[in-house]
Amino acid sequence: MPHVIFQVVPFGLGAHAGAAGSFTVLRFAERDLPDVVYIEQLTSAVYLEQRVDVEHYLEVINQLSGEALTPAATVRFMEKVAGETL
Repeated sequence: MPHVIFQVVPFGLGAHAGAAGSFTVLRFAERDLPDVVYIEQLTSAVYLEQRVDVEHYLEVINQLSGEALTPAATVRFMEKVAGETL
């Protein structure tokens, strides 16, 4: 999908900004709809809509993208991993 950027933080790099848990930032094409953070848990899910909460998660995404492999390096990494498991 051309609108998706895929980056990997290899396990060998150790702890990273997103290690505390997974989340999804929902962004909408309509400018009047604010970003929302979706956090899925074992028995429930949470939607964070307060701007201060959303900003915190956006900062984590920015930090992760800097720590992760570049998109091109991610493709090479995934090809290498796929080749090792075949």
